Formats: sequence, structure tokens, C-alpha cells
Amino acid sequence: MANQVQEGFLYEKNAWAALKPFGITGQKPAGASHNRPDLELKVGRITTGVELKNQPTTAGSLVMQYIDGEWQFGPTGDNTEKEFMKGVGMRAKVLDRMNEEWKKPVLQYTSQGQKKYIGAEDSKKAYDLDIAKFGGRGAGDIYESVPNKLISGYYNQKKTFYMNVGTHGLFLLGSSDPFDFNGKLKKAKLPPVPDFSTPRSAETKIRIRCQYKGSGSYQFTFTLQFGKVMKSPYNIAPIKQGSSSAIDTAKLRKDAIIGIF
Repeated sequence: MANQVQEGFLYEKNAWAALKPFGITGQKPAGASHNRPDLELKVGRITTGVELKNQPTTAGSLVMQYIDGEWQFGPTGDNTEKEFMKGVGMRAKVLDRMNEEWKKPVLQYTSQGQKKYIGAEDSKKAYDLDIAKFGGRGAGDIYESVPNKLISGYYNQKKTFYMNVGTHGLFLLGSSDPFDFNGKLKKAKLPPVPDFSTPRSAETKIRIRCQYKGSGSYQFTFTLQFGKVMKSPYNIAPIKQGSSSAIDTAKLRKDAIIGIF
């Protein structure tokens, strides 16, 4: 997991560096910051964000906590993304499913949010018990199919209206198109940038699982994940074959979308 995260951050840095010679980048990548887009593009007076994924993966996440005999959403504070995820979970009635299908985990929480392990001496033994009960050999992860527009809505919270998946290309995240790509592409008689929020673009699911964090630490999480992504005609940060983070700059230079900027 840690390697995947680091590859993701490296992909962001490499994408920014590969695009910089074209004069269309803003600030350096956000890295671990959650209040900025992964990549900022700037053309003239227009600045907007692009979510970068080196491959199809997860979007938002929220910790789930078992308190006083029932599952609850973890704290959201003033974080708009976590509040958005909580709203998604409420509409999808994930608490109903969890309380029906996942009974009494070892990892529980006090009303003050402190972890406690019921029936285990430490977190490692607790994890062994919980993953056996709720993991692949137990009840299994909980999945629920949801509309792709939930992914778009999640990133729109960060004023991000485009997503580029290194293996699949560039997408709009909803109807907003600040750079007017599709207007310009239409004039050039080229195919449009696809809208990720349409049903044919991908499959989006809610996933609830017991997630190991390392060093004996773990948690229960609720995430949005997507897969079976269609190929876009354009890619502003194409992954080099055989890599998870290197940009194929030769392919990038030939991409029609670069000329549209």
C-alpha cells in the first residue's frame, strides 16, 4: 500500500515536470495535501485542477467506527470531502448493511473516539481476529454499485473538474469544462473529452473493508473505488509502458489535446 501511495505522488511530480515545458502548469503538485488538486493547470486567466491517478483506483475514504453496539461514521470535522463521503454513505444506507452483516468487531471505539480491543490483548491479535471474520475468508468486503457522478461530485468539492488516469487518459468530471476543451475539439473536428460521470465511462462501487495500516495498526474504511474505465482519446500524463509513475513524454508530445491548450 505504501509503495502504491509513493508511486502516486511520484506520478504527480513527473506529470507536472512533463507538462511544464508547454507552459500550462500552475503550482507544484499537492502531494499529501487534501485541500488542493493533484495538478494545477493554468492557461491565460483560467486556472483549474486535475485529479491524477496513475491507474484506476479509489477516490474518497472515511473511517467507520463501532461504538456502543453499532456502526457509525467516523468523525468528519470541518473536512468537506469527509462530509461528502458521509452523505454518500447515508444515501447508500451503508450503516444498515454494516449493522446487519458485520456483527461485533474486536476493534471498537469509545464515545470519545478512542480505540479499544474487545477479546484481544493487542492490535495485532485484534487484526488477526477481525480480518478472519470480515476479510476474504469471513463475511468478505461489502460492495455496493453507485453512479459514476459520485466520483465527479467528490472531486468537484476541490474545484477539480478534470481527471487524468495514466493508463486510460483524460476525462471531464461532470459538465463543467473550464478550458472549453470540447468546444475547441468540436471546431477542430476531433472527438470530445469523455465525461467520467456517464454510465459508460466506468464502474463505481462503494467498498467497506478491514484495512491494515502497518505496524499492527488497522481500521475499517468506507471508500469509493472505480474500475472498468473506458479509454479516452486524450492523455495529458500517459504512463510509460512497464512503469507506475514515469511519463511517456514522446506520446505526450503527440497527443492532440496539447495543441488545443
